[in-house]
Amino acid sequence: FFAGGFGTNGTVSAQETPDDNTPPERSTIYDLPSGGGELPTEDDDITEVIQIFGTEIFADSLYLCLEHTEWMKGERAEVISAELSNLISLLSSRARFGSVVFNQSIHPFRNTPVLATFNHKTQMKIWESSKEYEDGASMADAIKETLKIAHLDTTKHRAVVLILDDRYSIDEDSIDPFLIATAQNTEGLPIHIFFITGEVSDGTLETSCRLISSSTGGRFRRIPITPDPGQPLLPPLPIPPPMSSPT
Repeated sequence: FFAGGFGTNGTVSAQETPDDNTPPERSTIYDLPSGGGELPTEDDDITEVIQIFGTEIFADSLYLCLEHTEWMKGERAEVISAELSNLISLLSSRARFGSVVFNQSIHPFRNTPVLATFNHKTQMKIWESSKEYEDGASMADAIKETLKIAHLDTTKHRAVVLILDDRYSIDEDSIDPFLIATAQNTEGLPIHIFFITGEVSDGTLETSCRLISSSTGGRFRRIPITPDPGQPLLPPLPIPPPMSSPT
């Protein structure tokens, strides 16, 4: 069936997501390599080519997890909303999708997967652009909610896309990527992560995100977009409780 993509119409075979060593086939303003992998064979299943930030994802269904904190205001919000609008617009009517926005709360677009009909796609774009950008975030809880919705889908080839910024929330609990990738991700769905970063980023958070994507067969991409002037400084990492001294 019809495959979504930025100017790419057609179908390809379902396959594992290509790794970062795949030679670039096209570039975007971010100069990020796109996937491609091996050419389809007659025995392969047919799936959609979904492009986001210059990366090709092979999936029948897409589940988005988007950070909407103060740190993502301004140019970052504009670029992400435009990218999502194009992505959603080009999904075929046979695709399914879901979306979760997170800041100080978790906001699902719907509690169940929806078909990518014209009405659902229009509603999702309006919904995403209307959600406030507020302090506080829980990446782990947001991924958990996104996976919960994705697991309600019976489509064979599903993918999760996480878009977040480069700082660690003050109120965020320690992130265990393997707990997220295994305990919560019971069906082993690939989690593709797009890390919006400026000149300064939290190395611990970036490492966790890389582990989440690599352990699930997803892609990790750094998207360089500097925060707008006046944004708060990068907060310190949460301090773990002191260990009790042996008696």
